[in-house]
Amino acid sequence: MRHIDKMNDNQPNFLLEFRMQSEINVNYEELRKLIDNSGEKYCRCEGTKLNPEIGEFQTQLLKEQGYLCAYCNDRIPEFKKVKSKKYCKTKVEHWHPQSSKFSDNNQLDTDYQNMFICCMGGESNSLGDNNQENHYCDTAKGESFITLDPRERNHINKLKYTNNGQIYCFDYDDKATLKSEYDKIKNSKATPMQYKNGEIGYFLKAEYLTEEELNIAIQYDIEFTLNLNTTKLKNQRAAKWKDIESEVSYKFNKPHFLSEQKKQFIDSKTQFFDVPNQEGKYEPMCMVKIFYLRRRKKNLN
Repeated sequence: MRHIDKMNDNQPNFLLEFRMQSEINVNYEELRKLIDNSGEKYCRCEGTKLNPEIGEFQTQLLKEQGYLCAYCNDRIPEFKKVKSKKYCKTKVEHWHPQSSKFSDNNQLDTDYQNMFICCMGGESNSLGDNNQENHYCDTAKGESFITLDPRERNHINKLKYTNNGQIYCFDYDDKATLKSEYDKIKNSKATPMQYKNGEIGYFLKAEYLTEEELNIAIQYDIEFTLNLNTTKLKNQRAAKWKDIESEVSYKFNKPHFLSEQKKQFIDSKTQFFDVPNQEGKYEPMCMVKIFYLRRRKKNLN
């Protein structure tokens, strides 16, 4: 998972103008109706021929995230073909759930700072796959409240990876114990938040937690809220780990490859994966390789 820098000046004009309208209700559902009523098939990131600006804020989210899903960091958008034209399959994720009363009262559902763009999270419309065990990212999160925040660099810096593809914040005994520890924190420190349908959710705000409690909350979100350790995602991350491990091992095994040269090689590779290419795209799940490289350099030192 990469840090996402939500710069204020990144907010596109189309979304700002929509939020300033007084003729209609300013909420995300109305924004979706505006898109759907365009009368033609549309690409969410390109808009339509008549209204290309409709896709502006989603395009900006893609660029901001280097065309990676906010949570699993796989490549987005996915594409499907409709009558020989490609249409992108993405989801606009609201970090603070759009169905909460707080979101409704503060127009967070159309607040660019509250929006990410995500992959389809294992959702398969063609197969009708409703098995929640196979869902991840926004599809798994749904309207849940979450503590882990890609906008917080401190949260991202806590994340680690293993050679078998697991993403984690800290080592824990088992999922049952993790859930029990999380529930204790939730019962004592969570803020009750009402949904628009009258139900109550619970929001664990990071600023109210000790460092240990924050680690538990982040690990809980990884394992349960976002389900980021599904077999599919672990296999993808393990492949990334194997690729960079093989590349580094091959380079380091060359004769007369000195320690300083090894450090320079690691620095150059880290820089390569930590910067988007000419199209503004990061390599999918690049943080796995960056984590591996930083660990190898630490061992060299």
